[in-house]
Amino acid sequence: MVDFNNEATVGTPSANVVKILILQARANALESLEYYNKQMSDGVQANQSTLKARLGSWYLEHSPYIKRTEKDLEQSKEIYKLIFFNQKELTATEIQTIVNYLNEICDNIKLTRIDLKRAYDRTLIEEDNKENDLS
Repeated sequence: MVDFNNEATVGTPSANVVKILILQARANALESLEYYNKQMSDGVQANQSTLKARLGSWYLEHSPYIKRTEKDLEQSKEIYKLIFFNQKELTATEIQTIVNYLNEICDNIKLTRIDLKRAYDRTLIEEDNKENDLS
């Protein structure tokens, strides 16, 4: 969690703070989803209010990016309606759709992507040198 009362936070680039806030919202939503799934598997009629609230927070962290980059906003609008205007319980499929959508955004902005290292092909040394202006 970002401590806004810490002096070190003042010198932290705003982009890094936003990344941390998005990751925090993601972690909170996934923790809530885990708790919801645990209750459901125990046969308890689970309440979705916390889960929907946390999914909403996570969505709102991404909303400027969505508006800026999405060419077809239909899927985003459907996700928005499911989270904020749906009075009934979400189905497991709807929950999974929302989580997958938001996780894809995190991957697109390389926030949660773990395979960032470029594969190096030793047979293409000259092309690599040209790319890096070493020829």
